[in-house]
Amino acid sequence: MWPDKEMNLFLDTGNHMQQKTSLLHKLHYLPRLSIAILNLLFLFLASFLFFGRMNPSFRLPFLVHLFPEYYTHISNFSISFILLSNVGLVWLLLGIPYRYLLLFGLILVVANLVYEQWVTFINTKDTMDMYYGFAGIILALVFLFITKTWGLRPNHLKEQQEKNMLG
Repeated sequence: MWPDKEMNLFLDTGNHMQQKTSLLHKLHYLPRLSIAILNLLFLFLASFLFFGRMNPSFRLPFLVHLFPEYYTHISNFSISFILLSNVGLVWLLLGIPYRYLLLFGLILVVANLVYEQWVTFINTKDTMDMYYGFAGIILALVFLFITKTWGLRPNHLKEQQEKNMLG
């Protein structure tokens, strides 16, 4: 059973049958194949960079050559990017406006700033970590803007379900 098949479940609530739909029917949009692949590629790359922090075999020699202390700061970049890009993609698919992604990005910027500058009892104050986190947030917002502008297509299953409910 995949999108072209019927994906509804029925719950017996006593007097009547209440229709419960699958998550796929709730999405306003579906990602284009290129965006889905790009998202997975970015997720893999950010994770690969993150793992390089602890395991030298994951480190990219050209980055270490250009930025010798790169891997001491990469966790903020990876965490910020992965969190915003993946939560943001789900929000876009659900039809949540881009301005809320900007707000979420701003909240992450403030959280990163506070954590790296003022929460020194569990963290060493590190301005460079903060900048790497900002870079992850900015790149995620650019990716999400491109996704919102060119990478989504309407979910015909949702439209079909709405027609069935009205008709």
